[in-house]
Amino acid sequence: MASEPVLGMTNVALRRVEGRSFLETRSFELGTSLLFAIVFPLLIMFIEGPHLSLFFSALSNVGAVLLATYARSSLASFPGLSAGRAILPTILGSHFAMLFAVLMLRLPYSRSALLLGLVAHLVVVAIRFRATMRQRQTIGVLPVGESKSLPYDQRIHWSPMTVPSMEEARRHGALVADLSGDVSPQWERFMTEAALEGIIIYQAKELAESLTGRVEPERLSENGFSALMPTRAWFHIKGLADRLVALVALPILAIPMLVVAFLVRRDSPGPALFRQQRAGHAGVPFTAYKFRTMRVDECDGNSSVIKAQTIDDDERITRLGRSLRRMRIDELPQLINVLKGEMSLIGPRPEPKVLTDWYEQELPFYRLRHVVKPGISGWAQVNQGHVNGIDQAQVKLHYDFYYIKYFSPWLDLIILFRTISTMLGRKGAR
Repeated sequence: MASEPVLGMTNVALRRVEGRSFLETRSFELGTSLLFAIVFPLLIMFIEGPHLSLFFSALSNVGAVLLATYARSSLASFPGLSAGRAILPTILGSHFAMLFAVLMLRLPYSRSALLLGLVAHLVVVAIRFRATMRQRQTIGVLPVGESKSLPYDQRIHWSPMTVPSMEEARRHGALVADLSGDVSPQWERFMTEAALEGIIIYQAKELAESLTGRVEPERLSENGFSALMPTRAWFHIKGLADRLVALVALPILAIPMLVVAFLVRRDSPGPALFRQQRAGHAGVPFTAYKFRTMRVDECDGNSSVIKAQTIDDDERITRLGRSLRRMRIDELPQLINVLKGEMSLIGPRPEPKVLTDWYEQELPFYRLRHVVKPGISGWAQVNQGHVNGIDQAQVKLHYDFYYIKYFSPWLDLIILFRTISTMLGRKGAR
């Protein structure tokens, strides 16, 4: 996924290989969780006697364990979501998904068996997570290309290698090299030997992208443009899912949104909704809807670059508007844009048309961010927050390119988790 090793094993989650205890292994987590998933229904069966509900409860527990394990292994490839934060949502989501399937199929089940299976699953995963947090990953850096410019990350200790030593490679357990540069025959033989021993060898560029969550457009290779084309199947499935969610959410949120609209009108003179021309999919402009958070004489973001940008402690924002921005409530009317197919729930944030025109003149490849639909929340928004100026917009573009390159339901799920966390922490808004 986010950073595939060039040679050797295919699991890219950072991990210690040498000196691991059994509690740190995926085998402990999966095997023990599956054991408890089956044991608890058997214990209840021993006490109460055989029931068909216990059989289906055991199947539900097993399915939840497998689904959660697959989900967490998929999410582990992406930066921005720590392993600890993924535990609760994926496990609860998997168990509730299996319970939903049981209810839809009208199968008998045991509440006690399902609850005990869920608790045991959480405990086992928490034990493994605690065991894996004890040490940092050490990765050997081969003196090839630009590997020496790898980013700092508190999870990793970069250990430069000056000579091809298999003993040192085994001690590290993983290596990284920039294979876009020239590789001497000596280092080629060394990497081949390391791969045959099962030592992970990461491509420096892919690993840097995985750690930072950014793809720098000025470094796009000749084949880089094809990598920035989203998966068409997920593009269409995502669009359908977006509209279904908006169709369900709008009636539920109708009354709260009417209350907010009333408060906006009471707080300052002017309309409740703010309409603005923004750049959409393929650069096609559309009218985005938001609750108005600025004074009506100051909220025309279409007239100039300066007015289209929001700064820290912007004096144009009303008292109520500041609260709406912190809690992201001002974005709710954009569900209308989602229902119309102009936006997605998750994607690069749409910029005002006047800003888009400016950025396209100043930033290389800027228009490529429009190959996917803009979203209410996005990868750049949860990692960087609000931006102002060309320099910050360029960093934001790096995040947008990462989202496009690794466009998938798993990355959308991470952004959803991070968005909820950001809303609760009220960070990143202006």
